[in-house]
Amino acid sequence: MAKIDYRGNAIRAAKELRYSQSVINSIKAAKNDIEIERIMCTARNQDDIRKPRQKVSCKLNMNTIWC
Repeated sequence: MAKIDYRGNAIRAAKELRYSQSVINSIKAAKNDIEIERIMCTARNQDDIRKPRQKVSCKLNMNTIWC
């Protein structure tokens, strides 16, 4: 049975969720899976840890829609 790499999965998830580099560094420095879990939970609950996401605006003009 293969051992699950919790640290690698957490780092991948943190990158996909656009957490800051400090969160990723904390995960890399964590001593065990419980500490990684605490870091991820804390990052999830703090809005300022995430990098700002790009805002997309879409304007629709009803005259340009063809059926």
